[in-house]
Amino acid sequence: GAIFVCDCERRLFEAKLGAPARPCAVVHNGLWPEEFSAGLPSDAASDFVFIGDLRPIKGVDVLIEAMALLVQRHDVTATIVGDGPQQAEYAGLAQRRGLASRLAFPGRLATAEALSRGRTLVLPSRAESFPYVVLEAAAQAKPVVASSVGGIPEVLPADCLVPAGDAIRL
Repeated sequence: GAIFVCDCERRLFEAKLGAPARPCAVVHNGLWPEEFSAGLPSDAASDFVFIGDLRPIKGVDVLIEAMALLVQRHDVTATIVGDGPQQAEYAGLAQRRGLASRLAFPGRLATAEALSRGRTLVLPSRAESFPYVVLEAAAQAKPVVASSVGGIPEVLPADCLVPAGDAIRL
């Protein structure tokens, strides 16, 4: 049989390979009871936090462009948690967009520490399956804004979702 972590994954499997010959089920990712807490932002928390690999599929460039638009009207900050092959490229983009003092790149952190670094989780991915970080933020009652890709619409309401790659809507 097959177990999929979201219905989006099941549909993608069927579109590419056909319906499974054996029984299949969708079993969404979940969290342990101890992962639910009132994860409060630290005193120095930024307005927004991104947590993930720093590579094109995660949409970090879209977040940086959205921040460049937003700082024209609002005094906002963001923390970009993670590392990856495009880390220097994204830091350079932030510098070129005049955001060096508004964006922090602390590297990879444990999820609880990373979530405490921002007041709202932003996940501007171009593609996803069913990301744990959305569940982890929800378990801490942290607001989430994310791209409407993969299994994310299966867990977040439509008013929290934006089209992938759209810095203006983000």
